[in-house]
Amino acid sequence: MSGSIKLSFLLVAGILLLGRVSSALASASLYDHSMPLQVLNTTNFDKVILRKENAWLVQFYNHWCGHCIKFSPIFRAFANDIAGWKPVISLAVIDCVENMQTCRTYGINSYPTIKFFQARSTFQDRGVEVETHHHPEELRHQAVDLVDSNDAYRGERPRSWPSFDAFQGEKTTEGLWAHVPANIDVQIIVVELNTSYVGKEVILDLSSRQSSVYVQRLVVSSDRAWLSSLLPDETSVSRVYWADLYVLHRNGSSTRLLRVKEEGRSREHVLMVLEPYMREISSSTATTISSTTSPEESKAVDTSKVYLADLNNALVYSLRQEVAGHEHLNRTELAALVHFVDVLVKYFPGGDPTKLVLQNLHTFLTSAGTDSLQGEQLSAFLNKQVHLPVMGPYEGCQGSQPRLRGYPCALWMLFHTLTVSAYLKSGGYPLGRDRAGADVLQAVRGYVSYFFSCRYCATHFSTMAKDLDSEVQTSHDAVLWLWRAHNKVNARLAGDISEDPLHPKQPFPPRTLCSDCHEGTQWNEQRSLSFLLRFYAPDGLVPVGSPTSDRPDLALVGAKSGGTRAWWSYLLFLLAAVFPAF
Repeated sequence: MSGSIKLSFLLVAGILLLGRVSSALASASLYDHSMPLQVLNTTNFDKVILRKENAWLVQFYNHWCGHCIKFSPIFRAFANDIAGWKPVISLAVIDCVENMQTCRTYGINSYPTIKFFQARSTFQDRGVEVETHHHPEELRHQAVDLVDSNDAYRGERPRSWPSFDAFQGEKTTEGLWAHVPANIDVQIIVVELNTSYVGKEVILDLSSRQSSVYVQRLVVSSDRAWLSSLLPDETSVSRVYWADLYVLHRNGSSTRLLRVKEEGRSREHVLMVLEPYMREISSSTATTISSTTSPEESKAVDTSKVYLADLNNALVYSLRQEVAGHEHLNRTELAALVHFVDVLVKYFPGGDPTKLVLQNLHTFLTSAGTDSLQGEQLSAFLNKQVHLPVMGPYEGCQGSQPRLRGYPCALWMLFHTLTVSAYLKSGGYPLGRDRAGADVLQAVRGYVSYFFSCRYCATHFSTMAKDLDSEVQTSHDAVLWLWRAHNKVNARLAGDISEDPLHPKQPFPPRTLCSDCHEGTQWNEQRSLSFLLRFYAPDGLVPVGSPTSDRPDLALVGAKSGGTRAWWSYLLFLLAAVFPAF
């Protein structure tokens, strides 16, 4: 093959593969630009969020995190719900898998995390973490409270913001129009209880139409008698509803638009009656991922084996992303990391180069003589380790979509392999009767508690492991405890939105892998133990499929380039394999 032809073929192959990589990275995101929110990255974060006249709620998420996946339809519904509030408060999201440096800068250690950035935030502002509520209504009320607080903006109140204050003027027709600009002939009146959010929400809904429609809140208790001469159907003072909406015209005519009889039941009706008065808002219907996304075509995945490539990915991601993603590790967190790395040094089944990296890491962590560590220090150390494996495609843990399975699956594989490796290295004790496996689980619990960034998942695991000290005394206990725990998690997540439709959660091992492990509806634990010792044995792993990069800068995951360097490194490896003489 001539040089020019070879070069052309190489370029075409590279472009095609990069296209597949870019597509995979993009489709991993839980949000896109068609939604009424801003998709952020390391490049545009400061430009979009800082020094703006509107406030921001920014969700920091992790696309593989099961709780983030479950939360995404809630947040999308919230975005659709408040699409008209953008002049005052807007929503944004950023995937921390691809933008680790930005997330570390803003102190994000767990996902999903929502931070409030006041209007006119500066580079010194790091945002205020707020509650991640699980219902759009709760998120909406929280947003109202935030923008109605004294901390909603830096300096003076933005002139473009409407007032949320209740009407305090003269209780007459003239009083209602006293402060309405002369060029406005229509106003919306919200008569409501003092605990109602409807009035403030309507003000925000119409915040982009302040030049043509005026909104006022009339907060009353049981005394509505004065309204009977001003508004229709206000003759009864014996019944107080949650809120009533009226439209008033300067010529004196008025119409009741809606009666809200109880909280939280008529948000859709409010938006419906306001539609003629609102600006056109492009809104996409909130849907769940599982109902709108069909699994991508992918190679057949053999889940009957454990792949060293998956364990390498779990190792690299846990260190580069989960741990180094912390802005700062305190004494307790550093001790947990040292314990976890110590277990990896003893039991990780990688080759000698990887084991050397782990030994160097252990020395680095224990010889510094400090009680804390900066995430950037750990990143800098790892970048110098030329033999640290490079993140490559998942094998047995590959999902039908980029956001599914992957790292959580591989991490489980790693934990199981560590307990089995400890069992098989009993160090002179009767097989499985030493405490090595118990020590592994203590390290695993520490890692999950302090570094596994899906906080919801970490909390569940910590709850399961609260009696670990008394339940696990030996390596035998450790292998079985982790197996039972994993099956409990599978049972809890079966049918969940985060479940891969092509790899449904089921008890492990299935009968197809170990029929002897099952006795009717019960487990034969001794046979199950024998199966687990064979399945996760280090000498039975499928050999490494991902390369080891000799360029540490290319091995970065989620670094300043937006998290694509590992893919670029993998591309170079593939092309070098295809064209070894190039």
